[in-house]
Amino acid sequence: MRANLALRLALTRLVSQRTGVPVGFLILDEPFINLDQGHVESALEVLGALKPFYPQAFIISHVGDLASSQHIDYRIAVESRKGSDRVKLYKR
Repeated sequence: MRANLALRLALTRLVSQRTGVPVGFLILDEPFINLDQGHVESALEVLGALKPFYPQAFIISHVGDLASSQHIDYRIAVESRKGSDRVKLYKR
């Protein structure tokens, strides 16, 4: 995760510098796929430390119990019931 995150941040910074457009958020798709819960919390702490540079981080994940993490402010869940889907927004 650390190497993957470092690479993503370096590429983000490079694109931002070359285009002159500051990036104020991150989108991370399944960044915790191979991590146990302890490492997931460590990774979330690292992302929290990056808030001065990237105030918003959007994390797409199906792994771990992120809903109970103190580092998560909002959670969007898709709930399927009887053939229809509902999107719900939860605030910590």
